[in-house]
Amino acid sequence: MNAETSFQTDPHSIELEQQLLGALLVNNDLLHRISGITRRDHFFEPVHADIFAHIVGRIEKDHIATVNTIASGMAAHEGLKELGGGQYLVRLAGASIMSSGIADYARDIEALWQRRMLLRALEGAKDAVLGDNDPEVAKAGIEAVLMALPERDGQESSVSALKAMTETVRSINRAYSGEQVSVPTGLGALDRRLGGFWKQNLVIVAGRPSMGKSALALEFAIKAADAGRFVGFVSLEMSNTELMERVIGAKTRIDYEKLRRGDLTEDEMRKVVGIAQESQDMPLFIVPPHVRDIAAIHSALKTVKKRQGRLDLVVVDYLQLIRSRGNNANERVSEITRGLKALAKLLDVPIIALSQLSRAVEGRDNKRPVLSDLRDSGSIEQDADVVMFCYREEYYLAREHPPEKDGARADYEAALAASRNKMEIITAKQRMGSIGTDRVGCHMPTNRFWENEEQDNFYGI
Repeated sequence: MNAETSFQTDPHSIELEQQLLGALLVNNDLLHRISGITRRDHFFEPVHADIFAHIVGRIEKDHIATVNTIASGMAAHEGLKELGGGQYLVRLAGASIMSSGIADYARDIEALWQRRMLLRALEGAKDAVLGDNDPEVAKAGIEAVLMALPERDGQESSVSALKAMTETVRSINRAYSGEQVSVPTGLGALDRRLGGFWKQNLVIVAGRPSMGKSALALEFAIKAADAGRFVGFVSLEMSNTELMERVIGAKTRIDYEKLRRGDLTEDEMRKVVGIAQESQDMPLFIVPPHVRDIAAIHSALKTVKKRQGRLDLVVVDYLQLIRSRGNNANERVSEITRGLKALAKLLDVPIIALSQLSRAVEGRDNKRPVLSDLRDSGSIEQDADVVMFCYREEYYLAREHPPEKDGARADYEAALAASRNKMEIITAKQRMGSIGTDRVGCHMPTNRFWENEEQDNFYGI
């Protein structure tokens, strides 16, 4: 390597990071040479990661990224202040010796990041073994990290174009012949937009509290299991009993709060027993809340797949509850989303992961979510193949104070009636398809969803 590297704690080189940032500040046109190599999370020094993000953000908007513009944009950044503020940026630019070597800097920084990730995986595996856990947990943790690490630039793929093309045409032909090659969502409008859930995809379902994201994810799981698909449900928030109460509520159309209280008629109790008997062989496998990190989740799901001979869909409720390492929420969520994406590839299944949204939504007049509302990390948007938001206008209208004037009150009541038992599923990102809004009927107390004829193909309306 061209710069002094520290291996006493985590492998890193502050000098390499300084050289790369200095080169970008001196010549913005060099960014294209490291595109696809360097990411924000590759930097060991958090301040360097933030400087890199600011530089990239300005260049991508066709703005100039210089010492002055970055210093202005990061004027309130406490970490940069501690390093000297604008003067530190001046030193970065002045110390850039060989801008022509920026691609080498990028590859070396990525290699150091990979070493740090591997060391973390080994440390986690060591802890798992010494903790007398199932060795599969340690193995799964290492496998997940290896899958998450990218191939080095220039490394040849082991899959030829001929093999890849043959597999692709075979998949297209299966779909052409009418075979369902993806896992259907169970909702016609969403199936038409997404084509179902596809293997190795990471699907994010996000929403503010009480918007129905857990209900929607469980609906996907129930419909898939009822169609004979084998589903793993990683329940980090609800107990097994709470999940099954929702399943029974959806199938019997009985409010699951009534189920919990036992406030049932004799006829309703017969329905509960009947559904319980019908559903006992449903191929839905629950991973309980104490399994809380990527390695342990991987191990549990791999065991399900081995015992059952297949696994078609995984639901994770929800990703912010997964344990991970990191100095802050951004780093932790970044590690989780990378791990989930790697897990989707390892298990060869679609993974639906629920996510919280930031409170910024509540401060807007139009409370429909946008991608920037994803909480804690831009890596959620980056790693996801599909991002969907749940939005229920009824929730917000029902909490407003009704207007006193007759005309305004009539409009309010009409809007409330029109929104009752309806959900907007906003597909804000789809790597291989269109975005847009699909409206479905829903009843939260019984966890039921149904088709809604009215559809809106324009996002955010």
